[in-house]
Amino acid sequence: MNGQYHYTENLVRLPGVGIFYPTIKVDSVSRNRLFFGLREDAIVYISSHFDFT
Repeated sequence: MNGQYHYTENLVRLPGVGIFYPTIKVDSVSRNRLFFGLREDAIVYISSHFDFT
């Protein structure tokens, strides 16, 4: 995989600092606000991560 392709900056590769997350199976489960203790009128901020593999 060529990480440099995704950057305009010069990518400096450091040995031994790579991170690998194995793929896990996650069942699709629907949860409502009450499950998480959130009010129906509460503002919810989400910061998600997408793995570009």
